[in-house]
Amino acid sequence: MQKNMWTKNSLPKLKAGLTVLVLVLAFFVSNINTVNADPASEQAAAEAAYNLSLGAAAVTPGLVVTDPGAKAQTTINAVKQTVLQKIGSFFKTFGAKLVGSTLRTTLNRIAYDAANYAASAGEGQKPQYVVEDFGT
Repeated sequence: MQKNMWTKNSLPKLKAGLTVLVLVLAFFVSNINTVNADPASEQAAAEAAYNLSLGAAAVTPGLVVTDPGAKAQTTINAVKQTVLQKIGSFFKTFGAKLVGSTLRTTLNRIAYDAANYAASAGEGQKPQYVVEDFGT
């Protein structure tokens, strides 16, 4: 019993820890973009860095400098657009199911009430239709 309790309590923590580890690893790996740069582009990158008062030592040949803010904004916009599409799709499906369910329930209720009325609305709760034999 104790073993099952330990597994039951520690499994979500283990999954969460592994998920965080994978996300952090994916984040750092995706930000390093190695490029086979030719010497002319390396020289241009070094001059651009020097002109920005960063110094020539700030540029590492073969690595592309990316703007994390712009990358984050692009990712946020893509996630926002995807979420809005999923929500729109959900509400379209939900609305269709809601209307269908409401219509089905209402029509079933009307049919039940009509059948109940026809079967027991006569005198002494007898049916309103003829149930006697016509004689043969």
